[in-house]
Amino acid sequence: MLAKIFNRMKVKGICMIFDTCYSGSFVLYPPLRKENRVIMSACASYEPASIFPDALTAFFHFFYEALKKGYKTAEEAFEYAKPKVEEYDDGLGPPSHPQIYDSYPGNMVIAK
Repeated sequence: MLAKIFNRMKVKGICMIFDTCYSGSFVLYPPLRKENRVIMSACASYEPASIFPDALTAFFHFFYEALKKGYKTAEEAFEYAKPKVEEYDDGLGPPSHPQIYDSYPGNMVIAK
């Protein structure tokens, strides 16, 4: 159902951010992996997402931090957030590993 909704959209590109435990499954899901798309997840398909003290995932926290610092594209913000998430220790288990699928030509601007 989700793939059908995105596939019907008439847009130049789509940036999808899945910010939940086991969200890497969306990055791997073939019906979503189309041209002109960026798909990001808070973690790999086999792991829970690291949680930040404010109840956000660590990925969302650091991704948003990148935007506040002036990063303008989805790819740049992801590259900023990924190593920070992988180093972050929430005390609940091993750190999570954000994933990305990028078939958008160039960089997808998400902030002005």
